[in-house]
Amino acid sequence: MLRLLHGTSPTGFGNRAPRYAVLARRYRLNFTEGSKNALRDGLEDFQEAVAKDCRFLYVCGEIANGSKHMRKNKVDPEVTALAEWLPVIQAAGHVKPGDFILRLTIADGDHREDACRWFIKAFGYWEELFMTEKLVSIASRLPDKHIAGAASAG
Repeated sequence: MLRLLHGTSPTGFGNRAPRYAVLARRYRLNFTEGSKNALRDGLEDFQEAVAKDCRFLYVCGEIANGSKHMRKNKVDPEVTALAEWLPVIQAAGHVKPGDFILRLTIADGDHREDACRWFIKAFGYWEELFMTEKLVSIASRLPDKHIAGAASAG
């Protein structure tokens, strides 16, 4: 994602100025090409600003950093990733009642959801931002990642 804003995407994506304007306007970041804030400090400021703007990205970042470093200096006790073994209720594919399936769940305080839903919502943040800022066209949008009520269809 940062590659897209920084202009190093494989497609060449064009002029960087509109993307820097998005950073300045939306996240109140002053991005100066080649300056120190364009490197490490700028990245940290960007990550903090995005985390404040989207709780789903914040939570995904907490889990990613905790997994990558196996420890953190500051741990958010509200955020946990859980691997839960659940009994199969109805046969589907290779599983049958009596088997167990693994479900990955993310909890943020009292809000618990399947991990994939957290990732879909975090991805949706970027998709919405890029379309709102006209950095990508609606035609470039990926298909929906979740279809409500699909399990009861058919």
